Amino acid sequence: LDSFNIGVNNGQATSVNDINEGLRIYADGHDIIVESPVSQRVTISDISGRSRSVQVNAGRNVIPANTTGTLVVTAGGKAAKIMVK
Repeated sequence: LDSFNIGVNNGQATSVNDINEGLRIYADGHDIIVESPVSQRVTISDISGRSRSVQVNAGRNVIPANTTGTLVVTAGGKAAKIMVK
């Protein structure tokens, strides 16, 4: 899977990478934002290996991170590494 770094500064998203034809994943404060062109399941994993699967709808989805630190969010066959503060 391709990996992308997303920058966050003082709880605000500072950079966002297009991951897959309109699919965008980034952190905004304590939330994970998934902008998806279609409904799909995303997997959120932390560095300790814990993961959870979340169903997102087409459009903008706000998912509480429920943790801080580095997370890997996988969707649409791609992975994004984000930092949640």
